[in-house]
Amino acid sequence: MMTDPSRHFQDDWTPDVVVYHVLALALELGLLIAVAAWSYLQVGGVTGWVAAGASIVLAGLVWGVFAAPKSGYRLRGVRLLVFKLVAFGAGALALWGCGWGVAALVYTVLALVSLGFAWWRGVL
Repeated sequence: MMTDPSRHFQDDWTPDVVVYHVLALALELGLLIAVAAWSYLQVGGVTGWVAAGASIVLAGLVWGVFAAPKSGYRLRGVRLLVFKLVAFGAGALALWGCGWGVAALVYTVLALVSLGFAWWRGVL
């Protein structure tokens, strides 16, 4: 088991790690889509598109600073786990707020599986 978080599975491309990376990317993109959709639905029209774009930029910026593997400010261990739980929780709530309850439930389950795997492998 790898314990150096900076390595982030670099030398371990087993099928489970590949699935983890695909799932992690899908969850991160899902987070951006969810907050954008929720933001748009709050106001609609041109203002809604601006709100959606702003929410994507803000969420991407916060994620990039605190969770991106090469960030100088990347959180580690429990702090990173809590950050990701809160971020993915916000994504699930955004989906729920859009009226997409099943998507919110599926997103939550997939996020918990992904984070559980990353914690088990010691890369958070």
